[in-house]
Amino acid sequence: MKFTLLPDMEAKKENRQRRKRLKRERKLARNDRRRRKVLSKRDSFWKIFIKRWVVLIIVSAIICAAGTYMVERENYQQVKRVYESWKNGIYHNAVLATYELDSCEDIYTDEEKQAMFRARVRASMYETNYNNMYDFSATMYEVDYDKGVVNKVCDSQEGIVLAVHRYDDVSSSKTMFYECPIEAFGDIDIGRYDFDSNLGIYDCYIKGTEFRPGVVGGLYTSEDGSIIKHIKYDLTPENTEGWFHIDSEKEREKRFAAAEGKEGGYPYYDIILYIGGTKKDSPAYVATNTIEYEYFGDGKMAISYGIDASIGRSDLENYMTENELYSWGMYHLIQPIKWESMGKKYFIHAYGYYNFYDYHMDDCIRVYCIVAMLVTVLALLMARSRWIRVKTQYEIEDYRKSLTDAMAHDLKSPLMALSGFAENLKDNVHTEKRGYYADVISENVNYMNSIIERILELSKTEANDMKLKRESIELQTLFDEVISKYEGQIDKKKLTVDTEGDITINADRQLMLQAIDNLIFNAIKFSNDETVINIVCDKTFMTISNAYTANEDEPDELDLLKPFVKGSESRSNKSGSGVGLTIAKNIFELHGYKLSLKRAEGKFIVRVDF
Repeated sequence: MKFTLLPDMEAKKENRQRRKRLKRERKLARNDRRRRKVLSKRDSFWKIFIKRWVVLIIVSAIICAAGTYMVERENYQQVKRVYESWKNGIYHNAVLATYELDSCEDIYTDEEKQAMFRARVRASMYETNYNNMYDFSATMYEVDYDKGVVNKVCDSQEGIVLAVHRYDDVSSSKTMFYECPIEAFGDIDIGRYDFDSNLGIYDCYIKGTEFRPGVVGGLYTSEDGSIIKHIKYDLTPENTEGWFHIDSEKEREKRFAAAEGKEGGYPYYDIILYIGGTKKDSPAYVATNTIEYEYFGDGKMAISYGIDASIGRSDLENYMTENELYSWGMYHLIQPIKWESMGKKYFIHAYGYYNFYDYHMDDCIRVYCIVAMLVTVLALLMARSRWIRVKTQYEIEDYRKSLTDAMAHDLKSPLMALSGFAENLKDNVHTEKRGYYADVISENVNYMNSIIERILELSKTEANDMKLKRESIELQTLFDEVISKYEGQIDKKKLTVDTEGDITINADRQLMLQAIDNLIFNAIKFSNDETVINIVCDKTFMTISNAYTANEDEPDELDLLKPFVKGSESRSNKSGSGVGLTIAKNIFELHGYKLSLKRAEGKFIVRVDF
């Protein structure tokens, strides 16, 4: 039983086959158009490199811009979180200070309490040292709505605050804060130190709400954090009468005694130095110290502050505002702090300024330079890969063109002769020369036939998948066989062939005989009369040299290895096809050997390295 496809199924099958055929044809046509386009433009290596480099630079610039933007946003959020933590810490410490100082009614006067309060707020501004790491600034103002007065209490300007913790027993401790003019620290660069590690205070003097340093010490460090040197400074005031002296070493001994329950342990003091502050010329400091107010009476006033930002309200409680300045800036008017026992009301004006490029421009430039270098290297690699492909296409096209031109040139003369003599025979012109015409026609046909045979031989040797029948061969036997073949030409030109040494190789005998035949034939044909052809065989190479007189327009050695390239004398006659050296070169390369040509001291030398 024979099964056949339904008509519609057969039509679908034919359509599928037709679509596949059309797809193949379009692909071949597209590849052909690309090849023609590549061959017509003939781009150089650097032109190819520039094209790829420009494309990669544009792509990498877009990626770098997107990456920079994401990193900038992430850093912005991180700094914003740090700023919020720092700002809220100031507020909570200020509120806590009012309660702690109220518990010391029998120790300090109101003026001293207010000084302690100011010092405590400044210490909280320095506590985490963020205003040294970033441009953060805060200023505390005292507001009297009834009188319409706003007074500046303190700010985060560079300074030093001392915190003294007094321990009277295990469960009782009080912390007091004292300020010191920065001039008391002389020429010490406090900006070089970190308050919690690098600059330490060994003893100090307290009087009222102020302190003066005694002996202080610091660790100078390099940018990578390694210690350079440790220095001590003696800043003890000349007159210490009336000042309470605290010695850190003695207080440490008291603390150990108190921990062990020994007598004389209490009271003892623990001191901490707070160093920090905002530079006066920074945007943040300017913003928090620029304030104007207008009093309207009845407890109402308008307050304007900062750069490009203003508010006007009678009720400042629970108010917060944010404004952009430069790349990022934040104003915060923190809710008022009420100190009931003093009848005072304060508010803290905080500001943070952050510009990603101010801090990381050097890092960005470094990353961009690295990316540009990588892009350049990648473009070079891509251009090199592309150049190898197009260069091969260029060489194939040039080879095809030169081969076609050479064949046309060599076949043109015999074809013209054939055409002319054929016309004479056809028109019965010079009938007495018919024998001569027949001889010339036969000669030209044989010449054309030899060219075609040599082209076929060349095509065969250019096939990389050609299978070789390798066997052990002594080159001397091949030389003897070829030399005996051309004894007539050798005797005619009165040449002497001198062979020296022998070498055994593993090769295809027939192909190797053909290659050596071509080399010996060329040596005989182009040798000067009455000269010597030297053949030398060594363990790794062989050379064939002959005396040779080159003309001025002779092609160079590399061109002679190309097909259909002949000397000026050979071009005008039918003595050769110009592919003998090319065939020999291809045969040796098929075996993994290398053929090279050289002219030196009136000799033409062919060398084959095995």
